[in-house]
Amino acid sequence: MSYALEEGLYQFDENLCKRWIKLLPDIETREKYERSELEAKKTDLRNELIRESIIEKDDKILSNLRGPPPSCCAIDGARILERSKRGDLVLIGATRFNDKDSQPFHTNKNSIALAEYTRHYPLNHIIASAIMLRYELILGAKSLSKLVMFDGSLSSAILSTNIAASAKFVNSLTKEFDEKLYDFLLILLNILEGKQNKIYVSCPKSTEKQEIGYKMDWDRRYPDLLSSTNEKELMNQILEGGEFTAPQRLASRAKVYDENRSTLTNWHVFSSSLKKRDDRIHEVCEKLENALLDTVVCYYKPHKYSETIRMEFSRKIAEDANLMSELLATMKLYLLNNSLIKEPTLLYQADRQAKRDISAALRIYKTRLNWQNYRTDNDGGMGDDMKI
Repeated sequence: MSYALEEGLYQFDENLCKRWIKLLPDIETREKYERSELEAKKTDLRNELIRESIIEKDDKILSNLRGPPPSCCAIDGARILERSKRGDLVLIGATRFNDKDSQPFHTNKNSIALAEYTRHYPLNHIIASAIMLRYELILGAKSLSKLVMFDGSLSSAILSTNIAASAKFVNSLTKEFDEKLYDFLLILLNILEGKQNKIYVSCPKSTEKQEIGYKMDWDRRYPDLLSSTNEKELMNQILEGGEFTAPQRLASRAKVYDENRSTLTNWHVFSSSLKKRDDRIHEVCEKLENALLDTVVCYYKPHKYSETIRMEFSRKIAEDANLMSELLATMKLYLLNNSLIKEPTLLYQADRQAKRDISAALRIYKTRLNWQNYRTDNDGGMGDDMKI
């Protein structure tokens, strides 16, 4: 550290460092206290859920399975936004990873991508996220697999779409977002309504929603406990292998800390700026809001040492014993009996594939832009900002 200080590379406030060091034992003590508090309350919380018939065993549901688990694919996306002096370099991609039964159905297009160098605006990263999530849903809607897994929560697509629709500027990203917006909303509606004999399920790695906490009034009775852990992690501690929670209506509010109480956020309501764009868009947004109210969430721990997964899907799937058995059987197949991978292996492979492809595309795109600037002697291009 001394050489860095001599060269002026790092400047630390010695008093501030000393205060941090003094706080470390307090932080460690608090974490131990929170873990011990959760361990002490875990049995009581579990007994409450059993009394309310919220915890169920999967053997009865799985007995309805006819034949092997259905064909399945997983969809994930990635985006990169790098800012330079003259604008933003944006790469967006979504990919579909198929299991061995789905591969013969999807021999052609298994990915969608976009590369743009556009004028910088603060909302560019949100619009890029909205486009990425749209690409994921398009791949899911066009999939021929019986079961389609999405990475992330349904609320992410809604929130990013609402924010992107409020943009007051025009660039290549807003043009891409506006193109076929109505068709995208129809795709989202078809996925949420579950009219086809297919299973669409969203699997977020984490959550700030507390459907079970709200139902059991835990957010008011144990505010300190729930402020230190999210509901997915809590269910991971409570559930035992082969157990799942009875489907609960997807909450329209997320955990917001205001005197340790949860407050309404209404993320499921589409913005007026989106609805005013077109009468057709207004109509489909109204239908989407009703469909979101008919969406449920379920936690499932298929094995003793596996991670508990959060699943968001249509209520029609929850009410169909055959579809529900196919959903649980697929999750039991692709969730390993250890906590090293915290999601179904298909989603994990889709995530790695999306990040690997977008990173390779970034290197290629930068090389192309630098070579183009070199040939045209264009100092207004990427210039010194785009070092490879």
